[in-house]
Amino acid sequence: MELIISKQAIEKLLAKLQGVSEKRHAIPVLSHFNLETSKDRVNVTATDLDIIIRDFCEADVKKEGGYLIPTRKLLDVVRVLPTETVTVKLLENGFVEVVSGKSKFKIAGLPVKEFPDLPGKEEGKSFTIQAAVLKFMIDRVISFTSTEDTRIEVSGVFFEKVDAGEAEMFRLVATDGHRLAYVEERVDGLPEKLREGIIVPRKGVGELRKMIDEVTGDVSVSVGENFLSASLDGSEITIRLIGAEFPMYREVIPGAFSRKAVVDREKFSEVLRRVSVIATEKLKSVILSLEGSEMEVSSVSPDYGEASDYIDVKLEGDGLKIGFNARYLLDVTAASGGENLVIDISNELSPVLFRPEGREDFVAVVMPIRTAV
Repeated sequence: MELIISKQAIEKLLAKLQGVSEKRHAIPVLSHFNLETSKDRVNVTATDLDIIIRDFCEADVKKEGGYLIPTRKLLDVVRVLPTETVTVKLLENGFVEVVSGKSKFKIAGLPVKEFPDLPGKEEGKSFTIQAAVLKFMIDRVISFTSTEDTRIEVSGVFFEKVDAGEAEMFRLVATDGHRLAYVEERVDGLPEKLREGIIVPRKGVGELRKMIDEVTGDVSVSVGENFLSASLDGSEITIRLIGAEFPMYREVIPGAFSRKAVVDREKFSEVLRRVSVIATEKLKSVILSLEGSEMEVSSVSPDYGEASDYIDVKLEGDGLKIGFNARYLLDVTAASGGENLVIDISNELSPVLFRPEGREDFVAVVMPIRTAV
């Protein structure tokens, strides 16, 4: 195997693979990617057994072949190469030689036969969605998923088909048990399997987001029994679904409120960032004190002291004091978009609903925390 390739092209390719080819995986071969050549292109595959990424780029192939190469190590090497053209050659002793200008590296690899057998593409129903729309949706909910392994059913994003009159809405939902968010967009041709919904693991959703980060056009998404696949411009990702039942999230979305507050979203975010600096690291608790046309945002830490700041608010209903985890509120302000944020409140202990003013495509629910005030 021998090929000449652009440094920029191979670096971009390896950056897509590194999140799946974990350096310290329990199965060492999974820290490698499979590089195979055909005519004027390089085809690459990486997997952690739950996610499979297949991609390609153009290359001047001198001799066809294939080999397994450590993903992270080759990426580290490529990043420091001095020239824009790179020669990659498989030597007889099983090392892969990488040459750029006068720089030369030899990297130990493995024969292709060591790579795990991967499942074929699962038959499923497909739909298309604009890459920009899918990116927008993922960005609004992924931070609300659980990062703990104790509850597998909330460690991913729920993909669902929702009827809204004659329209079909594609909804993504995420929760960690303390807060919840959903975003929805109109998408035609959604598979019926999405009516019952599927759970796509957080890591898989993140890798999908990376795949479509700098591209435009339509993404083809296929939903099968055990896998979700997405492809765009020759790049493909296959993600094993979580085989669990997503919580009955609709039951925790409040529908009646006694107070409504409207604040400038960006100013609210700025105040939260300032005040939460003093908060205890573990909880990051802040107190919102609503009264009249002003909201006080404060935090008290037994270790560091206290902080407070103010923001204008349009309040309907009686004043109150209510506590939150500041990180949760910052996730809400980042995800909701829009100029103003609407906060619907029943009382100090009930779930609070957040939504962008004038829009219904995003909703977040956050449980308050008990405070000493």
